[in-house]
Amino acid sequence: MQNHGFLPGMPGSSTGASPERERSGRYRRRLPIVLAAFLLLACSDISCASKQDQVAPNASQVIPIAQQLVQTLGQEDFDGAESYFDDALKNSMPTSSLQFNWDMIEHVTGPFVSDAVDSSAYQDRCTLVYVTCQMQMGKIDVKMVFDAQNKVSGLWMQPG
Repeated sequence: MQNHGFLPGMPGSSTGASPERERSGRYRRRLPIVLAAFLLLACSDISCASKQDQVAPNASQVIPIAQQLVQTLGQEDFDGAESYFDDALKNSMPTSSLQFNWDMIEHVTGPFVSDAVDSSAYQDRCTLVYVTCQMQMGKIDVKMVFDAQNKVSGLWMQPG
């Protein structure tokens, strides 16, 4: 059954684009879905407020850690990347899930090229660090939440 071009990228559609371009467009349209799935996997109990007696690290301590984590992901060292996670994040996003999601991101945006810290903030006894990753064909914004032990308790990625 043909859809006569009403749904681009679907079998039977007539967009006039080459198969490679249609495939590339399909992957680009799927990026938000892939990143949303990554977000759901990364959501762990990141409530730092429950740790009343602990103080959040300051940005100067965790910014180098955030950059190391992003570069570790760029090198596809997923076991190494997981070593930056707190226990809750390790449980909610095992190495296999981290690798799968990073591979999907790289499939759409190309390989990791470089990173730059955009900003950091202190919120609810946690320190948030925002890092922009330059990929071969685009950018990804990575948001990390650090707990008082300088461990990543939350990790999100979205198009830059």
